[in-house]
Amino acid sequence: MVCSEHTSGNGFVRKKGRVGKTVRWACPAFARNEDLNMPKNKTHSGTAKRFKVTGKGKLRRERAGHRHILEKKSSKLKRRLEGTADVSANDTKKVNKLLGR
Repeated sequence: MVCSEHTSGNGFVRKKGRVGKTVRWACPAFARNEDLNMPKNKTHSGTAKRFKVTGKGKLRRERAGHRHILEKKSSKLKRRLEGTADVSANDTKKVNKLLGR
């Protein structure tokens, strides 16, 4: 990325070190976060697989206990565990952060 404050064009200020070697100093624009698109937040891939966002922005999740060992569970319980449920209000903030929202 080219820094607009310096004429060198490489985004770094060049200064002499103690031993006479050239030292690269980070551009002041980087320290102030001006004109930067970094750092970008990455979506937590495990969370993205487990939660879906509805059209209105609500979070939905699958119900636990409906994957295996289903023979011993009653039909009534298995029917209750079908489908999706809303994410609790206590967990919404954390899940949104993991999803990068």
